[in-house]
Amino acid sequence: MGICMKDHPAEDILEKLEDVQDQLEAVLVEGIKEGLKESKWDQSKLNELFHALKKIEKRASEEERVNALEFIKQLVA
Repeated sequence: MGICMKDHPAEDILEKLEDVQDQLEAVLVEGIKEGLKESKWDQSKLNELFHALKKIEKRASEEERVNALEFIKQLVA
């Protein structure tokens, strides 16, 4: 898989979050929304968050899914 060079704005993340929110704990969904509202993360973290949500959406391997969820949990902690 190639490296994505696109910067993903908060709007992209909110759209992706809407697609996968039923697969996430409510506290994580709220944490992401709050973090975006407060502009809590730099562009690098926004890009990582987008791709973590994308892995959950695409039902990646169990290991990738666990890693994506762990990243999100640490981000919103």
